[in-house]
Amino acid sequence: MAAASAVCAVPGVGALSGCVGEPFERSSPAQMTVSSPATSRAPSALSALSVPIAYAAEPFVGSVRQPAMIKVMKSDAYFSSEPASVWTFTGDKGWASFNGFKFRTMGSQTVALLSGSHGHVAIVPAEPSVKAATTTSDIIWEPPTPRTDNPHAVELIPAGRHVWAGGKRDAPNLFLVAAPGGAGSLNVYDLDASTMWSMPYQGAHGVLWDPQTERLWALGTGNLSSFRLQPYGDGAGRGQVAKYTGTGWGLGDERAELAIMGTGHDLQPDFSSKGTHLLVSTPSSVLRVPKAHPKQAVELMLDPGVPDTSSYTGSRNVKAITRDASGLYVWVRMQAHGFNAYAVYADNAIMIGQAGGSGDGVRLAATLDLPEGDWTYKARLFTSDYA
Repeated sequence: MAAASAVCAVPGVGALSGCVGEPFERSSPAQMTVSSPATSRAPSALSALSVPIAYAAEPFVGSVRQPAMIKVMKSDAYFSSEPASVWTFTGDKGWASFNGFKFRTMGSQTVALLSGSHGHVAIVPAEPSVKAATTTSDIIWEPPTPRTDNPHAVELIPAGRHVWAGGKRDAPNLFLVAAPGGAGSLNVYDLDASTMWSMPYQGAHGVLWDPQTERLWALGTGNLSSFRLQPYGDGAGRGQVAKYTGTGWGLGDERAELAIMGTGHDLQPDFSSKGTHLLVSTPSSVLRVPKAHPKQAVELMLDPGVPDTSSYTGSRNVKAITRDASGLYVWVRMQAHGFNAYAVYADNAIMIGQAGGSGDGVRLAATLDLPEGDWTYKARLFTSDYA
């Protein structure tokens, strides 16, 4: 295994809790070597991931459901029988499950952006070296009342700065939520004033800010779109159907970038592309999308990970996918175990794959088994980078 400072460093965060070594410097990316005990299913040729993996956990003890959690996995324990975490967020009974999460930098602080199936959205500190276990008592910001039915994705938009009341910190002043379903919407929250601007967007499941083009990508039913931020009230875009009571920004100049089949599941960066590509999953496919020419998207053929299971051939039922800067793909596929209503859309493992083979194939390189009782359908990389 690599030296402790290489294993434990996380971009924008520093050394992880319980690790030994100097804090991470942004100018020199760390490499995290993944080790494998003799009992591991990981091949010895597995490449190094550059940052740890995080996932949304639906834990069970037997058949009894436990509070939903977000966990950042301890990298040198990936292939142990009970892989440990270096940071967690635990919801209360109001947080039935986590539909989505990502990590961002707000001021000088690394934070997690969370969305829950009971309409909750929140920002919490995500700094393992400061506090390894966070709860709802650590929430930095949330709207006064849940404003969406079932939000699936959140994003911070760096479109200006303000100082919070009491001088807490400087922070980006927009927070955006995507909510799914036939009556889905894209909602812009002003963190300082807690006001909101909203527009319809059917089946919204993903939002991702693009700092290179300064556009917001959104994934919904039948399409991948992009939007330009604009001052509210200038007459452009579809925002005029909504009521906005504060001063701020909205979304306009919508472009239909790519038609997809059904309602999209996940929208994430391909971190190996240096900002040029996105990854999109739908019920039937996974697409690698060049941002400059979205209609030239390529369908990836993922190793199903389940021998002789034709229903998982290609890219079917992939609930979440991203790609590390090292080139490794990280995904979760709905395995339909079906032992209860919560697990039917999830799996108890995270897949790691490498591009290779014929055409646009991705072969399985490793399977990360989750701790006993944990189920997930969303995996992410522990990085605050946008692309």
